[in-house]
Amino acid sequence: IRVFIVFEMAKCHENVKAVQRVWPEEFQNKNWSEKKTAVHTIDSEVSRIMDGFQNHLTAVLVKERGHFDPLYH
Repeated sequence: IRVFIVFEMAKCHENVKAVQRVWPEEFQNKNWSEKKTAVHTIDSEVSRIMDGFQNHLTAVLVKERGHFDPLYH
């Protein structure tokens, strides 16, 4: 399971990096006048990625009868 966790974390990290790469272009295209809105948008996308990772990991550990404590709530 440890190898799986490292692999999934690497995929999650790549997804976050992809969001970060696209972010400057999206910011320019939308012409957001308020930085707070922009920060909220990127934070929501990264949270969505992390939630997906945690849900997937939980399902795998339950299947393998492992124990999982969420990293954050």
